[in-house]
Amino acid sequence: MTDRNINPIKFKFLSDFVLQVRLVLRLIKDKRINPFLKIIPFAGLVYFIFPDILIGPIDDAALILGGSYLFLELCPAEIVAEHMQQLRLEGSKKKDKTSEEENIIDAEFHDVDRS
Repeated sequence: MTDRNINPIKFKFLSDFVLQVRLVLRLIKDKRINPFLKIIPFAGLVYFIFPDILIGPIDDAALILGGSYLFLELCPAEIVAEHMQQLRLEGSKKKDKTSEEENIIDAEFHDVDRS
């Protein structure tokens, strides 16, 4: 017997993380962002690649997330909002395309001679 009120686990954290990484990458490419601010995400990545032996992976993840959060907070809000809006539009276009593809049935047609 199954309980129909139980919802499957949603991996919103992972999709939010991917969205944040894409946002950081877009902002790094944007020439309107101060070049010194762009050092923050790179410093977090360098620390992640060459960690201190005594510090564990949870600290590394916290440092990377903290660095990207600091970078996003220090970037001009209107530029961040512009890129976030574009990313959300891209995401909704992908969802629309996926839902259209889900309604397509892949099949083959054969004429049958019934004589």
